[in-house]
Order: sequence, then structure tokens, then C-alpha cells
Amino acid sequence: MLSNAIKFTEEGKINLAVELIEKKGDTCMLKFWVKDTGKGISPEKQSRLFEAFTQVDSSITRKYGGTGLGLAICDKLVRLMGGEIGVDSVEGKGSSFYFTLPTHIQDNSPAIETSHNKPTSRHEQMPIEDLKVLVAEDNEINQLVILSMLERMGLKPSLASDGQEVLDSLEKQDFDLILMDIQMPGMDGIETTQEIIAKYGDQRPTIISVSANALPEDQQKHLKMGMNDTLQKPITQDALKAILAKWAAKIHFSTST
Repeated sequence: MLSNAIKFTEEGKINLAVELIEKKGDTCMLKFWVKDTGKGISPEKQSRLFEAFTQVDSSITRKYGGTGLGLAICDKLVRLMGGEIGVDSVEGKGSSFYFTLPTHIQDNSPAIETSHNKPTSRHEQMPIEDLKVLVAEDNEINQLVILSMLERMGLKPSLASDGQEVLDSLEKQDFDLILMDIQMPGMDGIETTQEIIAKYGDQRPTIISVSANALPEDQQKHLKMGMNDTLQKPITQDALKAILAKWAAKIHFSTST
């Protein structure tokens, strides 16, 4: 939003503000504002601002560049985090973009230090942030959403846009887990998984199928093809964190025995 404000404000000013709009227990709702004195947007064009691959004026692409994906991605990320997004704008006078986010109040009490040298039991969990994760996904919006979720958990994921890139990535680096999109161009997720199994056998990474197909028979098919687990689209932060935590413990135990 700040980037857009700078791009479309040739003179004047840009303000960034945040306000507390509600507090309940240890949760509060924050509202973020980015206000500019730029060219503004007409009412009929505002309704299309958050649509994927849409820019309100074709001349924008010619003058400023860009794909038109930015606000669509913002919209999806904010909604996945439980917030809302919107805009107030007057053509010729500027725009105010805003979004809300629910947040938890941080406990400022000192953290209890734990030793990293003590023996690890089977039931102790490998920290999620220690996982080496490869995201296999061809859709640009889905890529950014999944990568953002993983980075918020403290991970540094790698990305592959198709099956061949997955295989190439495995040649260069070891991974603990692959989030494998089923529908990819060229070599799809199932074919890629079979190639990985044929080459790496039991030494292969944990493979989680990622698909919009919610039918139990589809999920069972993925498991029969050698995938370790399934994750349904649209992915939520909680579901992603849960499946990573589940497999982090198993991966840690298998590598430590």
C-alpha cells in the first residue's frame, strides 16, 4: 500500500497510521491506514481494485508497470489473517487505503531459557522453523500467500513453479518437507512425487499434497501414490501450522535415530 501511494502521488504527502479500534482480553483489533494526496480513484473503478489481474486504467501499466496483482494479494492475505481491507478515495484529491488485523497482546514477561544440549525424547517436537520446506506451486498469488504464511512462522522456504523445478531443487539441496500442489503445468504433483520416490526411495522428503479437491477418494489417491499427507485449499494459517507441527516431530525422530 505504501508502494502504491508513493507511485501515484507525484506531489503532496503520504501518511501511515495505526489505531486500536477494539480490545477484548488479550486480543485487540488494529486498523492500519495509508493516506495519500495522489490522483485518487473514481467510485466506479474502486469496486475493481482488489480483483486479480485488474488495474483501473490501462494507461497505468504503460506508465508505471506492474501486474495488477498487488491489491488482490493484499486482500487475500488480510482475509486469511482474519481482517478486512478497503479504500476511501475521491478522484483528484487522494486515497485512503486501510485494513484491519486481529492481534494478540504480547506477554512481556522474561522467557524461560531452555538448554539445547539435553537429550531429545521421541515425543519432543522439532521446532517448525528448523524445517527445510520446498513449496511446489505454479499460481503466483498462491505462491505469495503460502510463502508469507511460512515466513510468519519463522521458516525460510524455497519455491518451485513446476515438477521439473522440484526435481532440480532436490538435486541442489536437501529438504525435510515438500508442499506439493497437485495441479501444475507439465509434470503434475502426482507425477513429480512418483519421480521422487523412484529416485530417492525412503530417503525422500516428506511430501504433503496440496489440492482443492476435498473428496476423500482424491485424498486417498494421493496417499496411495506415495504422498505422506494431504492439505486442502484454500490453505489457512492454522491448518498449515498444524500439519507442519505434526510432521516436524516425525521428521526429527526419524533423523535422530
